[in-house]
Amino acid sequence: MALGLVILANPAAAQKDGEIQAMKQEIRTLQQQLNAMQRRVAARPEPARKGGSVAKGAEGAVVAAPPSLGGVTFPNGRPTLTSADGNFSLGIYGRVQSDVGTYFDEVGRDFNDGWNFRRARLGAVGSIWKDFTYSLIYDFGGSPDGAGSLYEASLGYTGVKRFNFRIGAYKPFFSLEDSISSADLLFHERASIVEIARSVAAGTARMSAGGSVADEGYFVSAYLTGPTVGVEANDEQVGGVARVAFQPFRGPNYLVHVGASGAAAFAPTQNAGGVIGISRRQIQLRDRPEIRIDSTRLIDTGLLSYRDAYTVGFELAGHVNNFSLQGEYYAININQDRAPGLSSPNLTFDGYYVQGSWIITGESRRYNTNSAAYAAPRVANPVHAGGWGAWELVGRYSYANLNDKDVPGRSVTTTGSVRGGEQTTYTVGLNWYPNQNVRFMLNYVNGNVDRVNAAGTAQIGQSFQALALRSQFSF
Repeated sequence: MALGLVILANPAAAQKDGEIQAMKQEIRTLQQQLNAMQRRVAARPEPARKGGSVAKGAEGAVVAAPPSLGGVTFPNGRPTLTSADGNFSLGIYGRVQSDVGTYFDEVGRDFNDGWNFRRARLGAVGSIWKDFTYSLIYDFGGSPDGAGSLYEASLGYTGVKRFNFRIGAYKPFFSLEDSISSADLLFHERASIVEIARSVAAGTARMSAGGSVADEGYFVSAYLTGPTVGVEANDEQVGGVARVAFQPFRGPNYLVHVGASGAAAFAPTQNAGGVIGISRRQIQLRDRPEIRIDSTRLIDTGLLSYRDAYTVGFELAGHVNNFSLQGEYYAININQDRAPGLSSPNLTFDGYYVQGSWIITGESRRYNTNSAAYAAPRVANPVHAGGWGAWELVGRYSYANLNDKDVPGRSVTTTGSVRGGEQTTYTVGLNWYPNQNVRFMLNYVNGNVDRVNAAGTAQIGQSFQALALRSQFSF
């Protein structure tokens, strides 16, 4: 107003009424914008208190301020939503492995040819306040597929450098081959002795609490374990799993890995309706012949009444450029607990495998320090970039022995011995990685099982050959 009076008092300014009106309009517009900004500020919650992000709710209670959305990224092809401050993340986990194959030159039973969804997993993984991790994964595949079961549900803590603690249902680290992700295996299946040994107190969907410490050069893990998900009993199993590994020699293009694993079931599952020394506490060791088109198990100890069981093994591996080699040996001890008056010897089973890889296109298999295990190569020339992807030749010899204390011509019922069978398997394969998330695996398997029936009177072994193709995508 004072400015207006001064201007009106000046005759020269009277000629500029149009300019004055324009200035007044700009002032009114600025005032309206200022009022709008003041209303928005007044509507905001109170600023965060020092030491935490908090705000007052409708009734004055202090509540956590909700995180704001950031963006969607695709680390290793996995769709992942992360909050703007990086404290929260939600990733979609997926893995599908579809197998098709045929058996031929069977001596014994006739195996089933056909298709099988070996794995069809879908779930969520992520972090909470950065230091906590979670996973919830369901598997619709299997051996055979169709049933579906919980694969993993766990909560982890990674707030201490190099340390990872987890509790829930998951796969604790056990052996070199079992610590390799199923998406990165050289062959369709792990070696039989690894599958059998991990069943004592480790394996997938195992109730576990424990953790690992890892750094360049070493790895240590230990877990207290219980039953697998879905096993119901009067008193559930209590066991333990431990693994150590070292890399005494390593460089840009080579690495040597040495390790050992052990597992024990020192408080077996007890069934209230069972008979002491017969069916109160039982264990069964068995496996399919390193292929899952047919779900028949050729080596099998049958149900054994026992007090406790343990397994221990050693692992050795390494790579130079695009060549890699690994092998493991495991022994399993079962302390039987048969009815009074029956022979009850301690039982020992064992096995081993040796396998190798040559990546024709020159890539190297990656070594994951956090799991002390190998992972698939990083594809240098993926198909979508005009390349041929990565090509890999693999081979394996595998042996598992589930016979012990055998007395020729006598029944295992009287001797307490076991005739689970000896299995020898040769496998060669060709793997193609078009990109980092898609993979095709062609396996030829030649298997032979030498096994006598429980009475010791007849050969019930089996020999076969098989050819199978796996199509896989994972993220």
